[in-house]
Amino acid sequence: MKRSLAARGLLLLAFVLLGGLLQTPNAEALSFSAHLDAVSEESPAAVAVGDLNEDGKKDVVVLGFVYHASVFLGDGTGAFGAWTNFAVAGSPGGIALGDLNADGHQDLVTTLRYGTYVTFWEGDGGGGLGAKADFAVGYEPCSIAVGDFRRDGKPDLVTANRAGASISVLRNTTALKLRSLTPTRGRVGATVTIAGWGFGPRRGTSKVFFVSRAVTRYVSWSAGKIKVKVPGVAAGAKMVRVKTAVGVGNGLAFRVL
Repeated sequence: MKRSLAARGLLLLAFVLLGGLLQTPNAEALSFSAHLDAVSEESPAAVAVGDLNEDGKKDVVVLGFVYHASVFLGDGTGAFGAWTNFAVAGSPGGIALGDLNADGHQDLVTTLRYGTYVTFWEGDGGGGLGAKADFAVGYEPCSIAVGDFRRDGKPDLVTANRAGASISVLRNTTALKLRSLTPTRGRVGATVTIAGWGFGPRRGTSKVFFVSRAVTRYVSWSAGKIKVKVPGVAAGAKMVRVKTAVGVGNGLAFRVL
């Protein structure tokens, strides 16, 4: 009886192992062409990918040991043009891209290997970087990533701090903001899409106003996009605002026909 059970156990184990082998993806199905090299300054240390000049083609930003962040604009074929340098203050740590201030442009964030802060670089939408600002984190932030940790539509930051044996989360507290209305004109009852951020994942008690008239018909609501029906207001230009528990956003003009 014992031998029979042992034999059955071995047979079951063989089926499990064989099933695992059969279900393992075939690595040979994945392939790449030979690598294309773009000349960079000495000792590139970290890299991030995004569309910095908003031409629909992926660009690359490289953080190097020569105290520069170098922007390489992509041509859409996998090749890149000459780089543009932006000075950083010390040895590189991490690098990431994201629209951190809700202006529709990709921004850059970097860390320094022996620093205690994150540097934000405002993207201009043309491949350049403008104003900078520093935000304190733990000691020696060696890498950084962007993510919406609170589901409010705002990208937050997290760093891994080597010397501090910790991670630091920077929660984005930038004010509620409306970016666009689509369309910008229409009749009462028309559907309007409001894009922006900080709206919150669910409507709850939040409201959309056309001047002082609150919307009563909501199509959908998310942290970065709201769809509503134009309420019964008189024809003419109306300022559209979103009000949540954290405040009232900027206004955008909509013309009721």
